Amino acid sequence: MLELEDEYGSFQKYLRAQGDFDGTLTAMKKEFKFMGPTGCYYILYVVGEEVPPHEEFEVTYHK
Repeated sequence: MLELEDEYGSFQKYLRAQGDFDGTLTAMKKEFKFMGPTGCYYILYVVGEEVPPHEEFEVTYHK
């Protein structure tokens, strides 16, 4: 996270540079290999980023 903060100026700027939720999810799973879609969703929700409704997320990303 510190490297991303150095590169983008803040972690929030990194998140927002990824575009929509799908782009952010893909980027986070690549940067943080130990994270799956639910972990990414939770972090994004906690830090106040826009996420789809939980029911929609479950249907779309947990087939």
